Amino acid sequence: MREKVLARYLGKQSREQQPVNQQKSDVMTEEAFAEKIAALPKLDSGVLFVRKTDGFEANGNHYTDPEGKIVKYGTNPVTGDVTYVAQVSPQSYVIKFMRVGSEPLLLATVDKRGSDYAITTVTGKKITGETLIPLSHGILVGRGTTGFLYTPGKGTASIPVPDGFTVAPFQNGDVEGTKYVLLERVPVEGQVEGVVNAFKNVGSAFGISKKEDYLLLNYETRKQVAIDVSMDDKNEGNYSGCRKKKFGNVCDKVEFFESLFDKYGMPNAGHYYWRISWANTKLGPVAVVTENGMTKTIAENLDTGNKATIFSRVLGINYVIVTEQADGRIAAEAKLGFSKEVIDDITTKFN
Repeated sequence: MREKVLARYLGKQSREQQPVNQQKSDVMTEEAFAEKIAALPKLDSGVLFVRKTDGFEANGNHYTDPEGKIVKYGTNPVTGDVTYVAQVSPQSYVIKFMRVGSEPLLLATVDKRGSDYAITTVTGKKITGETLIPLSHGILVGRGTTGFLYTPGKGTASIPVPDGFTVAPFQNGDVEGTKYVLLERVPVEGQVEGVVNAFKNVGSAFGISKKEDYLLLNYETRKQVAIDVSMDDKNEGNYSGCRKKKFGNVCDKVEFFESLFDKYGMPNAGHYYWRISWANTKLGPVAVVTENGMTKTIAENLDTGNKATIFSRVLGINYVIVTEQADGRIAAEAKLGFSKEVIDDITTKFN
């Protein structure tokens, strides 16, 4: 009798301790998820997106998520596709895919474990990494010298990263369309950063040195394009939960979009997110970079290497905002002291 009671107790305990994702048998296949996305209505025209610290605007409508604050997102103005990350508790998130005007589809759940994100997709794929970047049609996860690109319906592909670099936590460009991903240099531990960085930044302002801390990598062809932008300014912004560490500050929300704006809601201009953008154009993939100590903004054709200066100011450029228009044009707006300058189509600046 005692053995039967014990057996029933152990059986009940085993069922109670069984993880939820093992109890359910409704894990979706990649093909089924791709079919759900394909069934979403296609838009008649493109979408104009505007960045917000919580959610985003699409054609003038502000989108938020009832489960939690939207902290990161990737968009495609031509298709209206969006993938976003919403924080549902201090250590847990949901990732959803949507097409503007349609209900969001759950793409994955995320648990924050220390400095790592543990991601489980609705198709059962598991990915772990230090950086989580939503793209317009999937996610990019960085871990050490490797990136993992998950696309619904296709699964996960790995992206080897060159030595000395890692996947940048923010990608202000069309990764999927151009096949270029932004990489960030790994700081050298023990380097006396203050003096070295000050010297390099002053030199850069006078055009006598470069600080190429970023790199655009084509993950299909392996082509690399060095970017003359320093990583020294990226820690400025409206961060919260910051802790002083030996080699800089560690902030709980350093990877969230709120860190891209100052306390007045203006762009945190020194951050590489605003200084490095790239997208497909009728001329091919083009990057827009504010370089040379924030005194010059160039447009560079990533296929040909052709460059054109689109903004310049000896006293420094306040900020540059690059926007992909609903019709596919790439526009740029620069704050130059007390004035603003707008370019409706950056491809017109190439000879």
